[in-house]
Amino acid sequence: MALVRVGNFLNKFKKFETGDGREKKVYDILKGSVPGLECKLAVRRKTIYFYDLSPSAKSEIFLRKAEILEKAKKAMRDAAPNEISFRKP
Repeated sequence: MALVRVGNFLNKFKKFETGDGREKKVYDILKGSVPGLECKLAVRRKTIYFYDLSPSAKSEIFLRKAEILEKAKKAMRDAAPNEISFRKP
């Protein structure tokens, strides 16, 4: 019996990650882009939502929005969010 590589097959399902995994990756990307950031966030569909942010943190995230979304796209591929919303979900 021959062994078959399943890596490419499993990569097709990477976009179906659980919400916790996506939120942790997005949080890590945000921590790298905005130093000293402490917040609660949620990733619903393709949007990042924040629960508690100071006005200065909102400004920093808004100014670096393109950079954050680009890093998320590189790290998460198809599962990456493509929008940031400062409203609660």
